[in-house]
Amino acid sequence: MWVAICHTTSSYGFLEKLLNNRITGLLHKLSYSLYQVNITVILMIDFSLRASGVRSFPIIVMTLIYIILTVYIAAVILYFLVDAPFGLLTSRVILGRKTSRKSKDD
Repeated sequence: MWVAICHTTSSYGFLEKLLNNRITGLLHKLSYSLYQVNITVILMIDFSLRASGVRSFPIIVMTLIYIILTVYIAAVILYFLVDAPFGLLTSRVILGRKTSRKSKDD
């Protein structure tokens, strides 16, 4: 948070290439979908465990990687099925941003 505040207030632009490349642009579009999906996926994975036990460090790391990948896959699916189509619908129909057509005045 501190880095983002310094970047937006200083206007030196030392983080410009890092924050405005294609990969972070895609991640910015997925941020709301990640927010919606995150706790649901974590609870589903946690509740699906059949036995409790002592976890070693490699098992914790593998579980963390599995959770992160599952959350991102679910967020991509949610984005493509819900957010992107409704975003196009609201920008074109509700807000009135239709494609412009040239009229012929003869």
